[in-house]
Amino acid sequence: MASNVVVVVSSSSSCVSLSQLRALNLHSPLPWLPWCGDNFSKKVIEWNIKEDCCSWDGVSCDPATGYVTGLNLSFSMLSAQIFPIFNLHHLQTLNLACNDFNSAPFPSGFENLRNLIHLNLSYTIFSGQIPAGISMLTRLVSLDLTSMSSLELRKPNLESFFMNLTCLKEVYLDGVDLSAQGSNWSQVLSSALPHLQVLSLSYCQLNGPIHNSFATLKSLSYLQLSTNILSDEFPQNVFLLPKLKTIDISNNYLLSGQFPEFPKHTPLQTISLYNTKFHGELPQSIGNLQSLKILDIYRCNFSGLIPSSLANLTKYY
Repeated sequence: MASNVVVVVSSSSSCVSLSQLRALNLHSPLPWLPWCGDNFSKKVIEWNIKEDCCSWDGVSCDPATGYVTGLNLSFSMLSAQIFPIFNLHHLQTLNLACNDFNSAPFPSGFENLRNLIHLNLSYTIFSGQIPAGISMLTRLVSLDLTSMSSLELRKPNLESFFMNLTCLKEVYLDGVDLSAQGSNWSQVLSSALPHLQVLSLSYCQLNGPIHNSFATLKSLSYLQLSTNILSDEFPQNVFLLPKLKTIDISNNYLLSGQFPEFPKHTPLQTISLYNTKFHGELPQSIGNLQSLKILDIYRCNFSGLIPSSLANLTKYY
C-alpha cells in the first residue's frame, strides 16, 4: 500500500517578494533606537537567495502549500520601503518591531494582508496618520503600534478604525496621538472590542472621563492608561474585573476615585495610581489582594490609618 507523501513546494511569488525586500535593504545603516536595546540582526541582508526562502531566518511557511505565513523581522535594520511584504497575501503574523524607517510616512498596503492575525509595528519610527487599511484586517487578534514618533489617529477616527476589528484581544497604541477622539474614546473601545484582554494606551493625550462600560470588559487582564489627561471619577467596578491583574492609571492628575471593597481571590497583582486625585481611606479589604505585588499610591490624596490587613500581602515587593 502506498504511503501518503506530502510534497512541499515554496510559492515562488512569495520568495520573489522577499528577495525584493532584501534588495531594498542591502545597505541599511545600523539604527539608533535606544528604547530597543542593541540586539539588532543582519538576518535580512544575509538571506541566501539561492536557497528556498522558507529556510530563511525570520520566515515561516505553511508546510503544505509553501506560502509564507509568518515574518519576524524585528530588530532587522530595515530602513527602506517594505512594499514587497504587501504581496504576501497569506501572511498571518507580521513583526517589524524596532526598525528605523526614519520618520517616513506610514505606508499604505496593509489592506492586502487580509489573513493577518498578529501585527506588531512597535517602534518602527513611521510618522503621520495610521493608515485606514489596517482597519480592514478583520482577523486581527493582536495589534501593536507603540510609537516613539509622531503617529496619530484622526481619519478614520477611533470608532471607524475599530468597528470591524471585533476579534482583537490585545491593543497597544502607546505614544499614538489620540487627542482628536474626544472624551468618548472609552465608550467606543468598550463597545467595539468586547473581547479585550490587553489594552495599553499610555502617552496618548486621552482626555475626559472613563466610561462605566469599561467594567463590562470581563476578559481584561491588563489595563495601561498612564500619562494622559483623564479626569472625573474612575469607575470602581473596573478594579473588580474577574481577570484583571494589572491596572496603571498613574500620572493623570485630574483623575479622582476611591477603592472599592475587594472580595477574596481578587487577582490584582499591580495597582499604580501615582499622581492622581484618588482619595478616601484604604479599605481593610485590601488585605484580600493576596496576589498583589505592587501598590503605588504616591502623590495621591488618601487619608486615614494604614489598614492592618496590608500585613497579609506576603507577595508585596
